[in-house]
Amino acid sequence: MNRNNNKVLLLSLALFCWLVSSAQPKPVTLQLKWWHQFQFAGYYAADIKGFYEREGIRVTIKPGDKYHPPVKELMDGHADFAVTGSDLIVDFSNGKPIKVLGVIFQHSPYVILSLKKNNIVSPSDLLGKKIMGSTDQGWVQIKALALNEGIPPDSIHVQDHSWNNDDLISGKVDAMTGYSSVEAYQLQERGIEINTMSPTNYGIDFYGDVLFTLKKTADKKSDLTERFMRASFKGWNYAMQHPSEMADYILTMPGVKERHVTKEALLFEAKEMEKLILPQLIEVGHMNLGRWNHILDFYKRLHLIPPQQSLDGFIYDVEKNSFDRYLRNSLYVLAALLVILLLLFAYGISLKRAVKNRTVELENEIQQRKKNEQELETLSRELQSKNNELQQFAYLTSHNLRAPVTNLISLAKFFDKNNLTEKNHVYFSKIDFCITNLDQILKDLNDILFVRKDGKGPMQLLVFEEELANVKSSISEQIATSGAMIYDDFSLAPAIYYSQKTLHSILLNLLTNAIKYAQPDLPPRISISSHEENDFIIIKFSDEGVGIDLEKHGNRIFNLYQRFHEEIEGKGLGLYLIKTQVEKLGGKILIDSAVNKGTTFTLHLKKQIPDEKQPNEDLIG
Repeated sequence: MNRNNNKVLLLSLALFCWLVSSAQPKPVTLQLKWWHQFQFAGYYAADIKGFYEREGIRVTIKPGDKYHPPVKELMDGHADFAVTGSDLIVDFSNGKPIKVLGVIFQHSPYVILSLKKNNIVSPSDLLGKKIMGSTDQGWVQIKALALNEGIPPDSIHVQDHSWNNDDLISGKVDAMTGYSSVEAYQLQERGIEINTMSPTNYGIDFYGDVLFTLKKTADKKSDLTERFMRASFKGWNYAMQHPSEMADYILTMPGVKERHVTKEALLFEAKEMEKLILPQLIEVGHMNLGRWNHILDFYKRLHLIPPQQSLDGFIYDVEKNSFDRYLRNSLYVLAALLVILLLLFAYGISLKRAVKNRTVELENEIQQRKKNEQELETLSRELQSKNNELQQFAYLTSHNLRAPVTNLISLAKFFDKNNLTEKNHVYFSKIDFCITNLDQILKDLNDILFVRKDGKGPMQLLVFEEELANVKSSISEQIATSGAMIYDDFSLAPAIYYSQKTLHSILLNLLTNAIKYAQPDLPPRISISSHEENDFIIIKFSDEGVGIDLEKHGNRIFNLYQRFHEEIEGKGLGLYLIKTQVEKLGGKILIDSAVNKGTTFTLHLKKQIPDEKQPNEDLIG
């Protein structure tokens, strides 16, 4: 009995230790691209405000310099995550196994600085001039600027950056690259009159400050990667809303005051960064495949990247990795629960057998009745104690399995709305700013599963005109702002027995899409009509918007997370939900569209019967 019990207890202890150890904070290192300054305030905020800690991460943040380039530090194993510029795309093309996780600056902060007396005000003025630039910080953008303006790159003399502003002031060089948020301020503070030339103004619109990691980290530690991303981007939101607080903290960091950095300089940097990050318009971390391909094309034209190079495997796919991890973690949880059940079952059998054997032994001894009673009482207490231990073990196991999921769901609740201005309160109430974080993904997944399982509600007689009026009322501000003109004709089929919840969702998605994808500078024109065909009510929903290229995208129009206009914000979920809802009730949806001519959706809604029992389906279907 003792050997069996010991084996079970050892297995239980091993499983418990594994669960506890998996819940301990994971130490990771973040390598910055330069010294401590406001440029990296979001990562500091994520650390000091506890965002990393809540994600189960303990982060060491290492400043950078010209002797510790971020890519090399990462490749050499000195860091788990790092920050660099768009030049990362060259390292990827050279075979380095890296993945980009997100971008902080939607526009590059690099500018070309020169003394005002040098009269360098346009790219053509750079001909024959000496310019300081770093190969991994701004050099490529100078070359791209020259290429874009028809200037032979060899006519511009680029030399290694000393990161000493005195080289520009003394005339050692004619111009130098720098950050619009840092070096420009430093020169102006010294009373130096300068000219600033931004490559962005000449079509060289690169990303700035890219967060990246190794491919093996992103693939094998996707959960850790996404927790780090989520906490970091939340830190950036906090930092940009509390610049004074973060400036005070940065002044306490090693080496900052030694460089004679002032709070005024940090606040100027923060203000300039806001123009580049655009936190009020674009979610921190957002990046666009089209923008990356545009950057890739420039590097190809500069012969820095082979012409056949693609971006396959370069960008971290949050949705794919989240779903893969969800399946993998589900298997882990099921396996752990199965082991626990087997352990409990085996231990229960062992205890039952031991009690039975011991009881028989005690009953066969009439002459040691008193001793037997004492032993039975002792054994009963031992059994009660073991049962209590097993219950505690089961509780701890359940807690450790539930805690990560609970933490993920509760992250959205940590946002402190009390510090927002009244104006931002209005914005916050009208938009769901964090649409791509994990909480929103879970909500999307919940919507999908809910619709696929049973999200239709009771069947009732619905009047199309009334239902459309309800939908229009719910988005009245959006309609008024866009100047949308909506025409409806339900005379041929004014009503239908259907799910009100489903019909409301369909009309809402189609109407908001038609407004969102209207022609630029033209008010949306939307037409809705209905007619009857046998067992179906046909709804025609037409707009005169930007349309979709069906030859290119027709086979994935209604797939999950499909977007066809990257410049317009969206999740690519609406059409998938509409198709799922319509088909679940026995109907279908068709599309006819042409680029810049508009789109027509034809919905075949199958007439339903009040209180008709619908066939039950599994969750996944």
